[in-house]
Amino acid sequence: MSRKNSTKKNKCRPHLRSTFVFFFIIALLSYTSYKLVNIKLTSAQASTNSEITEEYYGLRGNIYDRNGVALSTTIQKFRLILDTKKIKGSDEKFTNILTTNIDLSDKEYNNLLSVVKAKKLRYYVVKRDLSKNEMKSMEKTPIPGIWVESYSKRVQSNDELAGPVVGFVNDNDEGVSGVESALNDKLKGKKGITISSKAGSGMNIPSSEKIIQKASDGEDIHLSIDRSLQYKTSQTLLNQVQEYGASGGVAIVADVRSGEILALADVNGAKGGESASFAKQTDLSKATSLVYEPGSTHKAITVAAALEKETVTPDTKFTVPYRLVFQEHEIEDSEEHATAEMSVSEIVRDSSNVGTIKISFTLDKPDLYEMQKKFGLGKRTGVELPAEEEGIVKEVSEYNETSRPTISIGNGIAVTPMQMLSTYMTIANGGVKVTPTLIKGKKTETERVLSVKVADELKVMLEDVVLNGTGESAKIEGYKVAGKTGTARKYPYFKPPYTYIASFAGFAPADDPRYAVLVVIDAPKGAYYGGVVAAPVFASVLQDTLITNNIMPTGNE
Repeated sequence: MSRKNSTKKNKCRPHLRSTFVFFFIIALLSYTSYKLVNIKLTSAQASTNSEITEEYYGLRGNIYDRNGVALSTTIQKFRLILDTKKIKGSDEKFTNILTTNIDLSDKEYNNLLSVVKAKKLRYYVVKRDLSKNEMKSMEKTPIPGIWVESYSKRVQSNDELAGPVVGFVNDNDEGVSGVESALNDKLKGKKGITISSKAGSGMNIPSSEKIIQKASDGEDIHLSIDRSLQYKTSQTLLNQVQEYGASGGVAIVADVRSGEILALADVNGAKGGESASFAKQTDLSKATSLVYEPGSTHKAITVAAALEKETVTPDTKFTVPYRLVFQEHEIEDSEEHATAEMSVSEIVRDSSNVGTIKISFTLDKPDLYEMQKKFGLGKRTGVELPAEEEGIVKEVSEYNETSRPTISIGNGIAVTPMQMLSTYMTIANGGVKVTPTLIKGKKTETERVLSVKVADELKVMLEDVVLNGTGESAKIEGYKVAGKTGTARKYPYFKPPYTYIASFAGFAPADDPRYAVLVVIDAPKGAYYGGVVAAPVFASVLQDTLITNNIMPTGNE
């Protein structure tokens, strides 16, 4: 219930003792910089004032998407402050004038009465977030002992548009997650210094502040994120996580040439009776914080190492049984089959575990490790997100007899989604690794990892995975698509009920790659293969990306 224009009719309210002096808006409002004020209300007031030196900052920089759409902005707000020592007239007159100009809720009004009656607090915040009408009303009718003070408020997009990518700002205007945290120094700007007189309560004495060093506003940041694509990607991922009752998921879209991230969706699974939801702005992004065994998406690295070392060609044949036994361990292919002669290309197409292990046996122990490091596994990518994990890559000195075969198929190694996306970006980009970035137009570092010949051979194999192999659910009508499925059992490996990571990584157009997509879905229920759970999300997101960026269809074959 509003208290505006209602006090005269309420005879139960105590009268406030006050007369009226001057109302003004503090001089600092004329500056572009503002002061973050933390109002501390104490019960005891000292009798003497002191001179205090304080640091302050200009307006925090805004965060925009690649098209200039605001994702996080700082706006200036105003609050009404009361100096209880300056109230000298009747309570009734004071109350009538104040509630005529300011619309107070029951709670705000009752709190005000308590403060005025007790007279223990010198300064009190009567109301925050004054409206334009309230500001105009107060200017026309000044009230003694009342003044307006400015403060900042961070306004951010909803979770599916911002989430852990943009991040969160605390009450002290410090970024604590996402880009807000990673680029806090740039966004916050240069600090200024003021000297002001303070009452014993710790509050600034109005009009006493002097600027010794003027602050400068923070920089605006233009992310590489496309707001529209971010929304579509988030919605598609959310629907799949909900359908399979997964514990969460992440989907990333990137330009393979520039390294720019166009969309990064984070979804949390159902918990405590609640449905799946977009990750909160306070959460760490799964793109850089989720550490998981990649499973078959890692097979591209194994094959790349063998092609580079020239121990195989795409046509090299291997005898591939359904099951392989070594050192008292058994490894099987996902589907039972008769022993067959399979080329390297066919092994990749069908995602044969046994075949990939046989390819790894053509390598010396250091070869696979060195290729993993070249792709950037076991090392932070450097993307502009806080608390990025390194993943786990076993040193060659730590290898035992089972290490090389299990690692070759993506077990016994841990990666982040951003690292695995970077791997497929490198293949798509002709073997040149580009550092992924969330900043539009940023010049990123590049490094050649594969020869052009090997990168081209891998593209052809990965395209066949989608056309004729385990990745058929990743097809997009009219476009050539290359990619690889990934399915990995989560720890504990041998204790049911088993849980899995389903993933799919790839790019398009396969013959002239522009965009790469990675989808990871954590612990889906029912189906769990990457080709079933993750590939459809990949296809939908990649299609949206191609259409959004006006990439014309050229045919599937």
